[in-house]
Amino acid sequence: MVTVHFRLSEIGQIELELEAAAPWSSVVQRCAVADQIDVDGILAVRAGKVLGGEDIVNNDDVIDVFPAISGG
Repeated sequence: MVTVHFRLSEIGQIELELEAAAPWSSVVQRCAVADQIDVDGILAVRAGKVLGGEDIVNNDDVIDVFPAISGG
């Protein structure tokens, strides 16, 4: 089971069971559908490293998701 923590958000935690390893882009889309979440403008971190859309996610991964902050 993948645990996705939406930090700084009211969404909280979502747990998903993966049948097989999957790209992060696929996992986050499943989160979006499951809880009607807008996943544009987020930053995902696993074990201290930022995830890209094609990075592979496995069951037992814990992923922290933050709203992307920009400015200048």
